[in-house]
Amino acid sequence: MHANQETPTCDRMHAARPLVQPSKACMTRVHSTVSRDGDGSMEETKRCIKCGEEKSLEYFRLTPAGNPLACCTVCHNINGRKYYAKHRERVLARVKARYRKTRETVQAYDRQRYREHREKWLARARVSIAVRKGDLTRGPCDKCGTTINIEGHHDDYSKPLEVRWLCSSHHKRFHAELRRRCKKGT
Repeated sequence: MHANQETPTCDRMHAARPLVQPSKACMTRVHSTVSRDGDGSMEETKRCIKCGEEKSLEYFRLTPAGNPLACCTVCHNINGRKYYAKHRERVLARVKARYRKTRETVQAYDRQRYREHREKWLARARVSIAVRKGDLTRGPCDKCGTTINIEGHHDDYSKPLEVRWLCSSHHKRFHAELRRRCKKGT
């Protein structure tokens, strides 16, 4: 930066401090700003404590209490990869220990679900095998026509190879609508 140029400042809390080293209070606070598209709408932003950039709240993960984390998703992912690279053995040991601890509970839950929904499991398995063998081919989504993330939907599990092909988002929406109808009783 040249000597005659002014240092950019954060106008929210302290106009005299430069943006390159904003105060911690400024970095963690959520700000409402006018969006750049000029429509006059307000957009909530926050400054990442790692990269120092002010970003929209959609770039921050939320805590269980619903508050945004201190660093943005990009910096959070970078930190996670660095931690894993440095502590790989410790992370893997923790995952294996958690698996050993919960394995029997998970297996018991799976066995119970299989007993309760045996027909569904068998129908899904038959479709999976038929697709693998080439007897059945995945088609495009019935709703939008995409060929990405296609899932088979059974209207009747007693006819396992009669499926409707839906993308994962339309399949989730379809089941959400079914749940809503069941709650209403229609």
